[in-house]
Amino acid sequence: RSVDGVRWLREHPAAWAIGLIAAAALRPRGVFGFARNGFRLWAAWQALRVPKARLAARVLPQVLDWYRTWKSRRR
Repeated sequence: RSVDGVRWLREHPAAWAIGLIAAAALRPRGVFGFARNGFRLWAAWQALRVPKARLAARVLPQVLDWYRTWKSRRR
């Protein structure tokens, strides 16, 4: 089972990039932050199974919002 996961990650290098960006941008703050980030990642995972046009329409505003909050946190 884990071998299938490794093969999937090898075939989808974008998953690595998305995971790293998510980990950096969504540094959990306590248990609540961790749960919220887990839900966000689950929602993104569900969106990945949707056709690409709907995916872009759903995810882009979210990503921009996350980026804005991340930038404001760093100041």
